Amino acid sequence: NLIPELLRSFDPDLIILDPYVRGEMHWESLEWIKKQKPHLPILIFATPYKEDSHQFQVDSWVAKSFLFDDLKQKIIKILEKPF
Repeated sequence: NLIPELLRSFDPDLIILDPYVRGEMHWESLEWIKKQKPHLPILIFATPYKEDSHQFQVDSWVAKSFLFDDLKQKIIKILEKPF
């Protein structure tokens, strides 16, 4: 898992994460990020089930068959929120 190493060397404004790998959900990275940096905004690529995003306290989600403009608008909205 490269996320701990990356977050030690880089301080991002936003994480865009796909928790689905090879057809299975892997939430360990998201859980680790929320423990280490609870105020870091996270947007996930997901199936259109919002309960996943609420359960794991992500800031937003985008369905995997998204339009680029939809992704761009969600990123803008997240980054406009005060921390």
